[in-house]
Amino acid sequence: TDYFTAKPAFLANLSRADKHVTYFAGHRHNTDQTSTVSTAPNTNWVVGGGGGWSCDGREQGFVVGEVGADSTVRTYSVLVDPDLCCASFKS
Repeated sequence: TDYFTAKPAFLANLSRADKHVTYFAGHRHNTDQTSTVSTAPNTNWVVGGGGGWSCDGREQGFVVGEVGADSTVRTYSVLVDPDLCCASFKS
């Protein structure tokens, strides 16, 4: 979402409290919610980790999204050891 700071109306729509929005984006080589601009009360993720080409941080992996029978959405990351996939983090 940090790519959209020049588009405040777009960020405002991602942050609407009357809609539940879970936004997934990239392209950075990390999987996190800390390098993004907040869309509270909603959720957003940078999803691009896994090593190989490059690593922009230690959080490498993917995001799982689960939709409950009551339509609630739960997201969480599944991360791998960055030393296994990112040469820049090897000791």
